[in-house]
Amino acid sequence: MADHTYRATEGLLVAKTRVNIGVAFPRWKELMKEKDFQRDAEVACFLLDSYESTLGIENSSTPIKAKRFQVQTAPALSSISSGTDRDEHLSAIAEAPEIESLEQSMHDMSIVEEELNENTFNDPMNSVMGGELKGAQVIDNLPTIGIAETVHDLPAPEVPSDEPPSLELPILPGPQKVLSEDDIVGLVLKFGMQAGDFLLSTNILLSGNNYTKVALLFKFMNMRMVNPNTHFTIQDSYCVDPIKTFWEEKRSEAISRLQGKDVVLLGDGRNDSPGHSTQYCSYTTMELDSKEIVYVATIDKRQTNWNSNIMEKEGFIQTVDKLTQDLKVVEFCTDAHVQIAALLNPDKGRYKDLRIHHSLDMWHGAKNLSKKISTVSMQNTYMK
Repeated sequence: MADHTYRATEGLLVAKTRVNIGVAFPRWKELMKEKDFQRDAEVACFLLDSYESTLGIENSSTPIKAKRFQVQTAPALSSISSGTDRDEHLSAIAEAPEIESLEQSMHDMSIVEEELNENTFNDPMNSVMGGELKGAQVIDNLPTIGIAETVHDLPAPEVPSDEPPSLELPILPGPQKVLSEDDIVGLVLKFGMQAGDFLLSTNILLSGNNYTKVALLFKFMNMRMVNPNTHFTIQDSYCVDPIKTFWEEKRSEAISRLQGKDVVLLGDGRNDSPGHSTQYCSYTTMELDSKEIVYVATIDKRQTNWNSNIMEKEGFIQTVDKLTQDLKVVEFCTDAHVQIAALLNPDKGRYKDLRIHHSLDMWHGAKNLSKKISTVSMQNTYMK
């Protein structure tokens, strides 16, 4: 019973000394930091002494020297006490000026050992500002605390500079542009975009992955994924143009190294989907010796009157027309594509005047030969 009485008395003393300073909290912390005070009690004594000094100056013609304030160290609040420390702590509480009223209040509340629960007493929901608990707290009736009344330390305001303001216009990035890694602050970009969405969307494209597959992976891992509209907007706004610029720079460097030489090119087309449902075809061309990609032609099905069978042919035409302006192409190696072979026919092909030797890829040639041998062997088996 003595332990419970001691803890209840201690808690009521703490509640009695609480003061809600509201919007003055930032100024309170600023004064504490400026005067190098360690506790709130020192700030309170300083303000009270300053107020009393001001009253003395107003009431008397002779200035009154501010008296030195001293703050008595309050006993440490602990739930575990024994021996001499416990006796000193209880004696310090007994000397408090309000101990008699507190004991009378506890007597009126009829606190008994069976009714006093330590967990209930230590519950923050049961603590109040400025007095003992009058009744059960209702969450809906609790006061709303604004940002100015929070107990978290707020950043100190910037000190105004004595230098005159500069008349030069600040250099600001344009809308939807990230100039450097300094434009990323914490987890949010300067323009309000989440840094995680930005990094995820850009790296999906740069790594050659597919949004649908990555989104499915995140779904199985129970992780949030960037919205598809945001994903494609980020790619269009930040990725496409820089990638095109970087690609053109690298391609120009490769072309400049190959100028004045006899160049042998290797090319092949790749559709985005098999069959007649294909929409795009990318025809990629590589130089034989350096193994560098020198040109990529992307063909839309609408460019060929919705005829997917001639999309690879159209990509080859664009490639030859572009590269023959800068390079001396002596040989072009492709697969056994009938339409491309007709274009490079030395007698009546479209590029007969360029004298480009057309060679077939060994892998495609071996594959076609094996198919023919397999077909002939099956025919001979049936004939027998």
